[in-house]
Amino acid sequence: MTSQIESAKRIRNSEELGKLVQQTRRDQSLLQSDIAGLAGTGNRFIVDLERGKPTLQLQKCSMCWI
Repeated sequence: MTSQIESAKRIRNSEELGKLVQQTRRDQSLLQSDIAGLAGTGNRFIVDLERGKPTLQLQKCSMCWI
């Protein structure tokens, strides 16, 4: 099994971050609303995050890590 550190890659933009969040969420069989509830954000924020919205307030992302 590969550790998260070994498989980590540099995220260069909001689109790459969104793809990572979405894939991680799906790998754990979670809904966007599950992540929003755990992170204390609205569902719209998670939707925009996964879509790679460039104007998203990224300081909120620290609450989204799974």
